[in-house]
Amino acid sequence: MEGADPDSTTGIGDFLAPILGREHQAVSRAKRMFGSTLTKLLDKLKKERIEDAYELTHLIFEVQPNLMYQRNDKRVKTLLEALVKVQRRDGGWLAFYSEEKSDVAITVFSLQVLLSHGVISKSALRTMFDLATTMHSGKKKK
Repeated sequence: MEGADPDSTTGIGDFLAPILGREHQAVSRAKRMFGSTLTKLLDKLKKERIEDAYELTHLIFEVQPNLMYQRNDKRVKTLLEALVKVQRRDGGWLAFYSEEKSDVAITVFSLQVLLSHGVISKSALRTMFDLATTMHSGKKKK
């Protein structure tokens, strides 16, 4: 697993678990990698503010349940709280590749993760979307 990508390995492990079984060597390695990478990320978060939404979400699944963590996992809750805190004034999120601008793709993924973990509701998301489209169409008319 040396040099393996943590988020891909985690996702593959979660996919393979129902096929190979939770005790299979590949699945166990993926779960260990998830735990180790999550611990490093949380340690980093204790020392500094992480603005990159990709870094905060790359280990979190938007589909529940999964093999890597339970819905009430305090470690994941800490990442979700950090994600909410770095939401930008325009409502979006940054990613390492977005050159200091909110990125549509990482913003949508962040919203999917927050919605699937019960941090925001569908009605709140609908209100946010309606407000954003109203503001955007108002700017175009001027």
